[in-house]
Amino acid sequence: MMRAYVDTNILPMDDVLSKLRMIADFVDVADMSGQNVVDMLTSSWRDYEDATQHRSAVDEQADCIVTRNKKDFKASTLPVLSPVEFLAR
Repeated sequence: MMRAYVDTNILPMDDVLSKLRMIADFVDVADMSGQNVVDMLTSSWRDYEDATQHRSAVDEQADCIVTRNKKDFKASTLPVLSPVEFLAR
């Protein structure tokens, strides 16, 4: 799934995957399967993927959501940060 969102015009896919593996060493990956995926089909959020990401983050007790599209998470109950804001913390 991640590969669909990676812009390989910036870096070759092998480099992207290597960097993602490094990131995976210090972050927890939230479960985005099971009942959350089904529940979000009837969510009031406008975007299904945003709803699913938010629900998974809440269930995993995440500190925040990091996204380049903060406007998509206006209904979030968690703080929403841009990547720059997150790294500045």
